[in-house]
Amino acid sequence: MTSHDEVKLKVAMPEILGLYLVAYIAMMVGLALLDIGAGPFNSMNMVFAFLPYAALAFGLVAIFSYLGDNMFATALFGILAVFFYGFPDVVGAQLTGLTGFADTGMYVLFGAIFLLIMGVVSLAQPVKMVTGVIVLAGLTFLLVGLWIWQGELDSSALEILGGLLGVITGLLSLYLPTAILFNTMKGKNVLPIM
Repeated sequence: MTSHDEVKLKVAMPEILGLYLVAYIAMMVGLALLDIGAGPFNSMNMVFAFLPYAALAFGLVAIFSYLGDNMFATALFGILAVFFYGFPDVVGAQLTGLTGFADTGMYVLFGAIFLLIMGVVSLAQPVKMVTGVIVLAGLTFLLVGLWIWQGELDSSALEILGGLLGVITGLLSLYLPTAILFNTMKGKNVLPIM
């Protein structure tokens, strides 16, 4: 090999895993906000138990996207890895009285702003459904952040709207990677992805 040769690592579309993770988290958060799954093992406990593993998986998706020269997916999933890794600690600090609802709400609002900015950036790529998923996720985070910031964790319009938007985001972000995977395996566009 000469000094100008490159060795590339080929990874088959790590973004698919990232989108499935977004779907899983959005669906779990949406169902938890709608109070579905109440009981000793309710949906919110499942969300918090899953987040460190999701953060690790998002980090791997970001690394593999970087190795595949996908700058957009590297930025998107890298920041999601950091956000979801830190979120249980932020909530833990709130629950132990070290911080307040406004701090946790601000953390979620920063995540929402990031997602909305990435939604605007995603307009430069051809699959507009990606933009839809990212913007819906950003709006879900926005509603959840405002709900937490408000500090009244009883049922409110923000909680219900955030839950409904979370479920819609989850369903759309479940469809997108499934359609991409199905179309890739069939070798033609069978399921529309806009």
